[in-house]
Amino acid sequence: EKEREFMRIIKNEASRLEIIINDLLIISKMDRLDYELKKETASIDKLIEETFEIMQPIAKEKNLSLIKDIDPAEFLFDPSKMRQVIINLIKNAINYTDQGYVKITGHTIEDQYVITVADTGIGIEKSKQAMIFKRFYRVDEARSRDTGGSGLGLSIIKNVVKKHGGTIHLESTLNKGSQFTITLPLNKKGDPYNEEN
Repeated sequence: EKEREFMRIIKNEASRLEIIINDLLIISKMDRLDYELKKETASIDKLIEETFEIMQPIAKEKNLSLIKDIDPAEFLFDPSKMRQVIINLIKNAINYTDQGYVKITGHTIEDQYVITVADTGIGIEKSKQAMIFKRFYRVDEARSRDTGGSGLGLSIIKNVVKKHGGTIHLESTLNKGSQFTITLPLNKKGDPYNEEN
């Protein structure tokens, strides 16, 4: 029985280490001056729908409602990197929510595509909100450890969004929930502005 328990601990710690190493590799690549996104014209709504289906079973395990409200839009972006952004945001929301729901929306507003991920989770106190995008920072150390977080997820998300010429913004109230809002700029043809803009 003790051997089984030790093996379980070793397996969990090895999985956490793998997550940290993978996230460090992503961060180190993004820090390179020659790092480029692999953009292609794709449907952001289809990507969000796919991600929604992937995360649905995880939400059900915690008896959380996973809700979506997505407008169709097709433009130039890196599908692989943006998928990672959406997955990480929804996963974080689920990990830090014990009851209620996680909702993802995507709407075209004037010359921007706006994605929000909102939850009814533990929230983040004001004094900590400015720190959450810093590397290795964790709002709740114990919860992050239990869920296998590396403390790099939000830093990676911010980096990817920034490289797309977009912004990410947090609104949160302690014990009531959080909402992350990603804004991707679009030009009249539906393509993101160049990164220089």
